[in-house]
Amino acid sequence: MLARHSLNGNCLFPTWEQNIPSLGIKYSQGGKNLLTKKDIFLWLFLFFFVTLPILTNYREMNANHQYRILLLITVLLMSLAGYTATMDEKPVVGTHRPMVNLTLTDGLAGETVRSFMTDHNGLVWMATTGGVNIFDGKHLQTLRIQNEKGYNQEIYDLCETRDGTVYAATERGLFRLPLATDSFEPFLPEVKRPISLMAVGDTIYIGGEQGLQYWDGKELHHQDIGASRQGLDNVVRYYQQDDKGHIWFLGRHNLNNYEPKTGRITSYDLISLMNGKQALTQFSIVNGKFFIGTRSSGLFVYDSKTGKGTMLMELDSW
Repeated sequence: MLARHSLNGNCLFPTWEQNIPSLGIKYSQGGKNLLTKKDIFLWLFLFFFVTLPILTNYREMNANHQYRILLLITVLLMSLAGYTATMDEKPVVGTHRPMVNLTLTDGLAGETVRSFMTDHNGLVWMATTGGVNIFDGKHLQTLRIQNEKGYNQEIYDLCETRDGTVYAATERGLFRLPLATDSFEPFLPEVKRPISLMAVGDTIYIGGEQGLQYWDGKELHHQDIGASRQGLDNVVRYYQQDDKGHIWFLGRHNLNNYEPKTGRITSYDLISLMNGKQALTQFSIVNGKFFIGTRSSGLFVYDSKTGKGTMLMELDSW
């Protein structure tokens, strides 16, 4: 089992950034410029076959020619200085290492990876169709959640709260893995078939067929977002928090904004802005714009400031 240290402890394994092979992009370090052999050969050629012969016959030239030669040499030296200075900023592409493909033979719990999460120690967690994988950049550890018949359960999403507890949304319900333990335990049996999770501090937001649900560390709260508790319009698919602390989430066809301080939910109907009813999957917030994935109709972009939206095919003219 990969050790999961306390929030203030040191991680047993190096972080993801230290382990994953680089893509071969090399930058200058310590103020040194990275000149290639081709560059060095070019400047040596100019020196020996152009500059040196000119300097040898420099005294025999008249004043007008001497002035022109000095100007030419000055320009060449300035060009070299400017070229090498910019190399501190430009990456030099080196040899690219092949991308690593993790499969079942490498220890991956399931062939389909549903979601990723990085914990407080830098370990990468993967929710798969056959269990949970923990990846330190070199090693894979597998945790299984099984049903009464011993079959491995599909994991839909993962999140970690401030105290280091990891929660898993599965087809059997919600499970949790307290810090310093190595097996998941059932949690909140009243939550049925959760499909998405998000942690904010010690609060976890739970998405599924039961509307907006969140656990604040003491109590489970629930709020319907659709006309029917059992209808598809009550499904919550994905959560994101904005820089104001508001919680945004997707319904089947709506984008919703939940304000934790007031408990108010504001719903934005996107059907009129899209080409028919599109099932929404997940989204990201960038500078007030919502980039929303759909089930089978590509990417939809919604601007919360103007109330306008467009599909990906119209993005260039939007």
